[in-house]
Amino acid sequence: MSKLIELRVRQGTILSYAEQPSKFSDAIHSLESHVRSGRYGIFEPKGFSHQHLYVVLTQDCTISSGKHVELAQLKKKNVTDEEKVEHLLLGKDYSKLYLRFDDQFYEAEEALLTKIKNEDLVVSIDSGALVVRKCLPDNDIRILLDWRLLAYFREPYPDGFNRALSGYLGNEGGWFISFLKDNHSNIHSIRVYVSPDGIDDAKEYKFSLTALLTKEGEGVESDISGKLDEMLTEFNQCASVDSIQAEGFDASSMDFPQSLVLSLTVTLDEFSFANAYVMREYNFQYLCY
Repeated sequence: MSKLIELRVRQGTILSYAEQPSKFSDAIHSLESHVRSGRYGIFEPKGFSHQHLYVVLTQDCTISSGKHVELAQLKKKNVTDEEKVEHLLLGKDYSKLYLRFDDQFYEAEEALLTKIKNEDLVVSIDSGALVVRKCLPDNDIRILLDWRLLAYFREPYPDGFNRALSGYLGNEGGWFISFLKDNHSNIHSIRVYVSPDGIDDAKEYKFSLTALLTKEGEGVESDISGKLDEMLTEFNQCASVDSIQAEGFDASSMDFPQSLVLSLTVTLDEFSFANAYVMREYNFQYLCY
């Protein structure tokens, strides 16, 4: 077992400065020098506050066997209206994320991620300059890691389809966003098929939408299916889209991919890799936490 794991440093662990940082000024100065050198570009010289926290992004196995640990620096933020920052709490903005820890809000910036050598982090903890706190809740860790991952890896969909869907969700489809939030434990993800896929300004997009259900969601499958049908009926009124799942769709107007799922809902056990290849996950993910 590595020294960091023995010190309870795991993915999602929060690290804070010592309560009396002046007693550890040399160790803290050394730590912040390592943090700066682990950043990149113009963001390297950005400063620090002893109220800042750090959260560990690196997986436990890499902490044990690797040479570096990736940290996100967390800056305390005063939030008076949580609804105004909800998109930041759900990871919708890939440049920054808000997290809640010990009844305080903190901001992580993508530009201030850093990598520090394992042995340097051990020294900072052993010296008392850094204190190992508790881990974030599992759901917050998931949001944090998705925020980091999706900054680089988001499934692309045609711009014309994205604009049509965003327009719908920003107007009469606002209720569907609330529905997904209310069913975050029932819906694993939303899978979408769009054709044509590689054309950003097609005159019309044929599409299907399927909810991938969790075990909990299987018990309310009928309700979820009904709401998805309602959403598709409304969204299908947009002139630039045509739902494959709508009643009366002209099936002869297109060639269906072999692994396309046309049901409104499907369970995790039923959904295969072949299905996933055809029906990629649309970025409703931030609503399904």
